[in-house]
Amino acid sequence: MAQDIQQEAVLLCTGGYDRIIKFWDAATGICNSELVVQESQINCLGISPDKSQLAAGCNPVIKISTLDKNRKRSFFFFFVCSKTLTLEGHTNNIVSLGYPKNQKWLFSASEDGTMKIWDPRTGVSSLERQVNEHKRVMISDAILHPNQGEILCGDEKGTVSVWDLSANKIRVKFQPEGKAVPIRSISMHSLAKVLVVATHKGVCYAYKPSDGSSGSEDESKGLGDNVKTSLNMPKSLTVNVNANPSNKSNDKDSSNDMFTLLHKWQSHDSYVLKSVLSPDNKILATASSDTTIKLWNAEKNFEFIKTLKGHQMWVWDLAFSADSAYIVSVSSDRTARLWNIKSGTSIVEYGNNKKAVTCVALNDAT
Repeated sequence: MAQDIQQEAVLLCTGGYDRIIKFWDAATGICNSELVVQESQINCLGISPDKSQLAAGCNPVIKISTLDKNRKRSFFFFFVCSKTLTLEGHTNNIVSLGYPKNQKWLFSASEDGTMKIWDPRTGVSSLERQVNEHKRVMISDAILHPNQGEILCGDEKGTVSVWDLSANKIRVKFQPEGKAVPIRSISMHSLAKVLVVATHKGVCYAYKPSDGSSGSEDESKGLGDNVKTSLNMPKSLTVNVNANPSNKSNDKDSSNDMFTLLHKWQSHDSYVLKSVLSPDNKILATASSDTTIKLWNAEKNFEFIKTLKGHQMWVWDLAFSADSAYIVSVSSDRTARLWNIKSGTSIVEYGNNKKAVTCVALNDAT
């Protein structure tokens, strides 16, 4: 990573099938510490905004580790785990998890077809929703809406669902083009202006949310005062009552009144395993089973920019730096790589992993 970032407390973690979470010096590729997870492989990682906690999604538990920052040598920092809490309740692989800005709760999504809200201090689940009320459908990815009051998920039946946390209802469900093609990844503009859905067949869809769902960061401030649970979850900004006059949950696939299709394109000829919009919302990165990462111009109708080549096997996960100048990728080739977005080159490799590396988390915010 850039030289001027080295002196800050950059938290970069990877995990995978060797059941080891590794903490890396981002600039040098040196592993500073490790955390062994006995239960299973690590499927996903999430770092709290203040870098005090690391959540690891496994099968079927979640591990929350409390992190302490220690100074190493004259400038560099490394993180050590002081205690770990195990969250039990899911019955299959955890595929996604994350923290809201206020850090008062944690969300998770699982292949068991459910999404949950947890208190990270006690490990107790306060809210749960099954994405399909009639049968279990595996969730493949989930993200927190920028309004901090909804979870969006994609599943193996090709459906995108929006879970309103304060009402505990699935407000919107739709399938891109009405096709039951498994969804692999979803991502959203930080001001909720664009939703990107990536599928099993390498096709990406860019949607514009309706006016009622594009609340800015400023609009979401203070929503924590509207307490509906003990975890201070805010009221939803996304629900458009005109799209659903009865204001009832749609258990069946609804017409897509909330999202307008802007663009559809073939991003890869094989599976898209991850799609991520950069923090500045200018670039979409897609990772694929074709071993490559592709960059797309989110400001110009997702025009192709360049391909990042270097991995030898499937690329599973991606994480942008806070300044959108770098991206970290992980692969079945047992490596993680740091890429310079402008040059398209791999500048640091994080190696010596025993098995496939399938997830990465990066927090370099200052």
